[in-house]
Amino acid sequence: MEEEPSFHFEQEQINELRERWNSTLHAVAEKVYAAVGQELPENITPEELPSLLEQVTEQKIGEKKDSAKFVVISASAGVGKTTVGQILNSLGMEHLPRVTTRERRPSEVDGQDYLFIDRPEFEARKGRGDFLYYKETYGEGRGIAKDVFDKYLASGKKFYAEGDALAYSEIAKQPEYQDVQYQSIFLLPPSFDDMLSRMAQRTQKETAEGGQEIDQREVMERLEKGNYYLGESGDHVVSGVYDGFLVNDDLRRVEEKLREYV
Repeated sequence: MEEEPSFHFEQEQINELRERWNSTLHAVAEKVYAAVGQELPENITPEELPSLLEQVTEQKIGEKKDSAKFVVISASAGVGKTTVGQILNSLGMEHLPRVTTRERRPSEVDGQDYLFIDRPEFEARKGRGDFLYYKETYGEGRGIAKDVFDKYLASGKKFYAEGDALAYSEIAKQPEYQDVQYQSIFLLPPSFDDMLSRMAQRTQKETAEGGQEIDQREVMERLEKGNYYLGESGDHVVSGVYDGFLVNDDLRRVEEKLREYV
């Protein structure tokens, strides 16, 4: 049984968000199918599209199984990057922590989930050129520290990272890392409603941990950005920033696919 959302949208708003998500998903599927020289089957329902996108790109993900130094997991909010990361961790892959200025949640471990620093230190490290890549997300700084990234590469063990794979594609353009290959997977929810339900559970957890209810405008911003990232995923698969898609539905099935890929 799905939990009730800890945020409240009018049904009309939910219907509009669902329609936009499904429209974006269909456009992505058309773009990816065209890139591989296939036509998208007619009369496909929105619930069928995620599996089709996984099937049409799975070969490309698997091609880098032996050459990739690490795996990047990208997704819209509420799709389950953390859960998939836990599966990769159970397969013996360590997590590359990014630097962030946001507050640590009670369930998070500094140095494992993220490297938590304050804003002055973040700006100082930016000024010293300590980051291979950095950006602002929801008003907080996030970065990939060069010393940490180099340490993980030097270990010789395959690891995984979460976040926008565009960051790692930019890093790969730097002369020092041009020969470093990675696998990049964009996670898809089985449906918009499944994603909304997961986001409800996530906001309830954040509210319980932080003691303050998540602002509805922030939830809407996450949904808007999620739709944007979904739309970008089509171009990124075509250009090679992402290798392909994986539907985060049944955990046992997802684990089997990840074992096959990595």
